[in-house]
Amino acid sequence: ETAQIIAAGIGYDARNIATDERLKEYNVGAAQGEPLRGMTAQKLIHFPGAEDPQDFAKRVTAVLQEIKAMPGTILVVAHGGVSRLIECLKEGKDPENFYDMPKQNNAEILELDLSWLSEST
Repeated sequence: ETAQIIAAGIGYDARNIATDERLKEYNVGAAQGEPLRGMTAQKLIHFPGAEDPQDFAKRVTAVLQEIKAMPGTILVVAHGGVSRLIECLKEGKDPENFYDMPKQNNAEILELDLSWLSEST
């Protein structure tokens, strides 16, 4: 929905928006629907049914590798957990600590430099 709003605002044909399930938000398992404000990464990742942070990192990294290989400018629209994970990986930190990274504001625009991403990451 956010990508469609942006597309309308910049005159981009929304029919050309591509979605990728690998960029969906981190699955918090039993914490779904619970307030997460002030929660630590270690508590978040240990809820029953929570996604393994390594798996989260693998799926997001796979998309980033593909985006890095694309020509031109690519707009990525994602939720806070994804942006926190990207910053965590960029800083070389363990994906288990992604939720302890500073959060971005809603609708914040960030330039994503993928030069840190190696072919083997």
